[in-house]
Amino acid sequence: MDPLPHKETGELSTIGWWMIGTAGVVAFVVLLGLVYLGVSSITESLKTKDGLNSAAYSEWTAASADHSVIVEIAALCKPTASSLAVSDRILRIFPNGSMDVPASTRKEPPSVTLDTPSYLLSALTLSNDIGRLRIEQATQKTVNYVWMEVLQWMLVAVGAITTILISIKSMSTVRTHAYFAIGVAAIIFSALGTAIAGLNSFYLPRTTYLNSSHSLMSLRTLHLQLAAGITRQGQMCTAMKWPPDWRLTRIKAIADQYAAILNAVESGGTTSDSAIPSTPEGDTTPKPPAPPGGVSPRTGR
Repeated sequence: MDPLPHKETGELSTIGWWMIGTAGVVAFVVLLGLVYLGVSSITESLKTKDGLNSAAYSEWTAASADHSVIVEIAALCKPTASSLAVSDRILRIFPNGSMDVPASTRKEPPSVTLDTPSYLLSALTLSNDIGRLRIEQATQKTVNYVWMEVLQWMLVAVGAITTILISIKSMSTVRTHAYFAIGVAAIIFSALGTAIAGLNSFYLPRTTYLNSSHSLMSLRTLHLQLAAGITRQGQMCTAMKWPPDWRLTRIKAIADQYAAILNAVESGGTTSDSAIPSTPEGDTTPKPPAPPGGVSPRTGR
């Protein structure tokens, strides 16, 4: 039996309608599966826990772990006559700078008193700021991801509908009201697709998503270098001496790298791989020369 329209009547045969129905069902199932994957991915990204989305909460947990390493080392310093009590705002990372922390982390940090000017006090302040920016970037990364997904799915859906309408219109030979309606709908969806593509080109959600991902990775690396460096250095509790103290040089180098990342975040650019140089041990500055006597100021050996 011929599946094509009969020349006499212009009607489809049974096999023709069966082929069209099968194609429609397959297309619907595939579309339903794709929509399910897209919606589930976006929904998972927007889930919140203690006021933070899932990515920001995970980043806050990781940043707090890095920060707590410095806090615990600073808590071992013995107070002196010139010591200052470190504020709770510095000892804990508060998301968005507010005093409200997730309910699951209301454990009080240890009390810390440090001399000033102090390397550990500078490191705590810098670590706290890096941690809060990590949370902010994780939140922004999720927002950019959702926008990227939504715009891409809209482009795919509108493009598919436009293609179907134009194809149906090109197959029609009789200029009826349905033919005219299909043509108008094809024009509308074509214009809508152009508008969505223009928005996608203007806001560039994929580019901003990649930029925030790169900045977040740079912040994680810098935070890890700061915390790991303190665990292997000596003379952490004594006050810094100006200006030749190697601790001043190191904290300034890390602060400059943080400022470079922050400027890149504010300008919407990316941080280059050379923005965070590292030595083989992961330190961010060259090791200072040993003082006379062969005793290293970092290790005490």
